[in-house]
Amino acid sequence: MYFLDHIIPTPLQEQDLSSSEVWNQKLQISNLAHTFLEAPSGKGKSTFILMLYGVRQDYQGKIVFEDAKGSNDIRNWSSDEWSNHRKNYLSIVFQDLRLFPQLTALDKIGRSSRRDTKYADKKNMTKE
Repeated sequence: MYFLDHIIPTPLQEQDLSSSEVWNQKLQISNLAHTFLEAPSGKGKSTFILMLYGVRQDYQGKIVFEDAKGSNDIRNWSSDEWSNHRKNYLSIVFQDLRLFPQLTALDKIGRSSRRDTKYADKKNMTKE
């Protein structure tokens, strides 16, 4: 379960967030639920996902993740804790879908849900 306590991303601090159902609110999101975010461009959908994924930490407020082991502010996680969280609880497919260009978006999503499947074999990997 994710607990969001009055989160305001730094890039959105100057915007009027009074009509937002996410920013500057107290929210709970089940880690077992599929969550749909819909908002106009520039309102922080990608920022929200990147905060939950640990890529962005430029926000006010607090994000806490709770599981059977307890609850912790995600800002305090080690790289090992982030790795475990990404492996077991949260997957994202980036908008540009550049990883594995030979796969369709549906193939990429399907591969992320199969933990025992290798994502690519050596013959499909390229060096840049």
